[in-house]
Amino acid sequence: MSQLIERGSANAYHDERERFKRRYKDETGEDWVDKPETWEFRWADARDGGGTHGPYEAAAMRAWKDQSFFDDDAAEFRRVGEEEWSYDADF
Repeated sequence: MSQLIERGSANAYHDERERFKRRYKDETGEDWVDKPETWEFRWADARDGGGTHGPYEAAAMRAWKDQSFFDDDAAEFRRVGEEEWSYDADF
């Protein structure tokens, strides 16, 4: 965001998302691609030494959870880049 302000976009915090996408395409010649939300997990009982697994896209994590890969409170989750772990995640 600060790069947009430095380039003269004084209203960078107020412009609509689509406007940013168009400007990105104009400046780079490429379409804007949203990065998928990514998650990490670790086994709560540290069965593997307490290592962190991931990153994985939210769709993969949701599928594993739906298939009962993660038993009740067997794993903790967090979004990539966050500090706090949680037993409950909204993938």
